[in-house]
Amino acid sequence: PPPEKAEELWKCPICTLENDWNSKTCIACEQGERPEKVDPVAHGELLRQMQRTFRFMIDSELQSFDPIQLVEACRDLGLHFRVTSQNDSSEFFDKLLERLEHEVGGKEHGECLKSCFRVRVSSQLVSVECPHSKPINPGVFEKSFKVNVERMVSLEKAIEDALAGELMTGDSRVDCEQCTLLAQQSGNPDAVKKRAMKRTLFLDGENLPSTLCIQLNRFQFQGNGFVKLNDRLAFPLTLDLAPYTKPPKVDHEGSDQD
Repeated sequence: PPPEKAEELWKCPICTLENDWNSKTCIACEQGERPEKVDPVAHGELLRQMQRTFRFMIDSELQSFDPIQLVEACRDLGLHFRVTSQNDSSEFFDKLLERLEHEVGGKEHGECLKSCFRVRVSSQLVSVECPHSKPINPGVFEKSFKVNVERMVSLEKAIEDALAGELMTGDSRVDCEQCTLLAQQSGNPDAVKKRAMKRTLFLDGENLPSTLCIQLNRFQFQGNGFVKLNDRLAFPLTLDLAPYTKPPKVDHEGSDQD
């Protein structure tokens, strides 16, 4: 029988162009390489292996568990490299959830799976020289939350760093809109503008997922390639997210407010 379409074409992992299977490299960017053919995994096998793995982790008295069967069930997720090689964690997690959503079937089950992992952060414009703040956007749902590990020491500090505001300077400087408007209305163009910064924070507890997936950015581009960061990152058995679900408190210059 003639080969299926999925075997006739392959998608370039760099420019996403679909190429004929006879081409070993992408005809557009000339950098993407044709992936190896893998035997397809039976429908439902990935879900079964996930259940089996976590069942063993919960019930078994063994101190370790070999997840090789779960790894093999992930071989046809369409990753950039073979599943047994180093792959991008974000890509792997996205493709893993997409496959699980397909295998559980039904809109109700799919939405339940999303609610278990989806996390949403919002952006806020916070002044550093006055008490004003303004929401920028309600944020979008993501399947995981990314943090840096370099010199972070602990997970709490890494989260604080990921949600920290950035004070822009020069042409990128951002000023408090309310103070700027008041200065314009007063007719005093020389009024001192109040600096502001963009800050992100978790939304309220109702929008937090039941399972928060945190991805550690352990690869950093240096020179001509990426190097892996082996900085230790300690994490607590219980993570309190309450401090990250409220608007940040800013110390204003010349103000007694918290």
